[in-house]
Amino acid sequence: MLAKVYGNLCNRCRLLFDARYLTAMERLKTIGAFHILPAVDSALTSRITERDGVDCLSIGKYNLSFETPYAIVKKESFHAGVSQVVRESFVFPELFSSKVNVRSGDTVMDLGACFGTTALVFSELAGPSGKIIAVEPIMYQAVRANMERNDVRNVTVIPQGVSDKKGRTVIEVGDYCLDSSMAAREYTKEYYSHKMEIELTTIDDLAEELKLDRLDFIKIDIEGVEELAIRGAERVIKKFKPKWSVSSYHVDYANEPQHRKLAVLLKKFGYRISERDSKHIFAW
Repeated sequence: MLAKVYGNLCNRCRLLFDARYLTAMERLKTIGAFHILPAVDSALTSRITERDGVDCLSIGKYNLSFETPYAIVKKESFHAGVSQVVRESFVFPELFSSKVNVRSGDTVMDLGACFGTTALVFSELAGPSGKIIAVEPIMYQAVRANMERNDVRNVTVIPQGVSDKKGRTVIEVGDYCLDSSMAAREYTKEYYSHKMEIELTTIDDLAEELKLDRLDFIKIDIEGVEELAIRGAERVIKKFKPKWSVSSYHVDYANEPQHRKLAVLLKKFGYRISERDSKHIFAW
């Protein structure tokens, strides 16, 4: 409870002093709201416009578009997903800790790049000498479009999913757009609206195919398949020992919570870790 109150207070202070992403009026409205995250999402949703049949949104210096390879049935759900991913990437990012962050010149893997918002954040931090590999099996066209739209040139887009072995699999997708998953979780049986076949790779294979000479940071948010992907990074861990920013709150392919499993696995690989509310793990 205290952690939630403290987090709420920190978010309000951040909005008060950070004018990069919300207007003065938007910040006043959201700071005064009882529930701040829905208020921010509402402000972001009101910015969404449609151009040539594609939803678009501008935030800070970035102009974003949100193409999907499947038809959206419930626009309200889609806009909720868009607003959340923009908020979590720019307004209240939770990708870094004091020990785990991106520096100038870093090589970064963004696993589960979604629409490319986190890739934009990493690109700016790594700078022109850095390299970002954005791995996204569904929305990769949107990632490419957003890199081009914002004249970002240090991002390579990989249209694949990540697991512990190469191959092909079926991934389920829905209007909410943030939680496409190949984990076939029990609670999602009636949740998704489409199925798509995708190609799979591993972190080890990807690093070798791209001939990486360094890998400094891996962000992973792939809806319950995080454990398998980390198991497919044994050679990379041995060679580069990258830092990890891991979304750990998803139910996994065994229909079980995976936070504790991921913490144990990363420690077995020799990492020190810090945990945030059993939802996120930082490893270094």
